[in-house]
Amino acid sequence: MTSNNEDEKQKLVDPEKGNDNNGNQDNKEKKEEVQVSQDDGKSFGHIFGRFIIAGLFECIGMFLFMCAILLGAGPEATIISFWIIITMISPFSGGHVNPAVTFACYVYDLKPIAGFPKLIMYILAQLGGGALALMFCTEVRESSEIAMFKSEATSKEFLSEFFFTGTFIFVILYSCSKITRVSDNRALNCVIIASWLYYAATSAGKRSVGALNPAVLTAFAVYNDHIDENYWNAHKKDIWYMYYAHFASALLFAIIFFLVEKMFPDPEKVDKGDKDEKVEEKIEVKSE
Repeated sequence: MTSNNEDEKQKLVDPEKGNDNNGNQDNKEKKEEVQVSQDDGKSFGHIFGRFIIAGLFECIGMFLFMCAILLGAGPEATIISFWIIITMISPFSGGHVNPAVTFACYVYDLKPIAGFPKLIMYILAQLGGGALALMFCTEVRESSEIAMFKSEATSKEFLSEFFFTGTFIFVILYSCSKITRVSDNRALNCVIIASWLYYAATSAGKRSVGALNPAVLTAFAVYNDHIDENYWNAHKKDIWYMYYAHFASALLFAIIFFLVEKMFPDPEKVDKGDKDEKVEEKIEVKSE
């Protein structure tokens, strides 16, 4: 009798041993609710700070990338600079440096409302970085028009920008996904992305400007219009044609990657399965 009474007293004192005590459970639940609310407050401030920092780094990354394009020694130097830029800024913003990439990530995430502010902020930051680079480069670069179209954008040029922009976006999503990425090494993944950009841009450049980036296309158009005031009026339809190619390919290839990713086994489930098998093997050995 005395031992039973002592056990009951111990349950009342120690919630680890007495989980049937409703009073202790209520207190624990209240403490957890207070802790969760405090964590939510901290996480909101943290998320907002990261939100601003991400936009800043996208602006800086776009500024440096546009400077590399307009002032660089050639495509090889531009790609090397692009690799360095996305490697450095990817921990802060993901290293999009491209409105089409941002739009593809927005489609892939399937968060039409929650992700919309990030979509708008990133695109504005990228356009702002391109504008700053344009103002700087016009003071440094010799005034020479950048060839964007032979005469006007044709269906072949549209398909070229569409296909190579889409494949570039697919490689980015593939390299950055936790399920499909080749390596956990960020620098190596960025090498893969930069290498494909070099191939895609040089291949598309045989038919069109090979921008593969709405912000770059905008900067080229504004730069040419700065040299020739009639450039925008003469080619605005062609430029909008290329915008459609970029964003349409972003939409399509984001959906394609979403479907492809579903075919891959989840690495976390695979790891759990391996651990479970090892535990079962140990149990069988002990039972023997």
